[in-house]
Amino acid sequence: MHQYLKIISLTILLLTFYIHGFAQNGFSNSPDSVRFVTGDIDNFWKAFDHYKKDTSINTFGKEYIDIGSDGVKGFTPYRIRCRHKTAPL
Repeated sequence: MHQYLKIISLTILLLTFYIHGFAQNGFSNSPDSVRFVTGDIDNFWKAFDHYKKDTSINTFGKEYIDIGSDGVKGFTPYRIRCRHKTAPL
């Protein structure tokens, strides 16, 4: 039983460090310094409209991801493995 508790404790400790390593950081503690960035919304829809005109060209990389905010750039590596696969041809 003692060995079992050691394994569980070690697993919880390692998972805590693993999760903390991927946690978002860089947030401000001051509400007055927070920025609400909405430019990504406009960039997405512009890229989408261009994609609808010519679906053979993936416009999302150049017109959305590459010029995106820190939020888009922080999100992309962990959610979209390859931007060329975001819009199937």
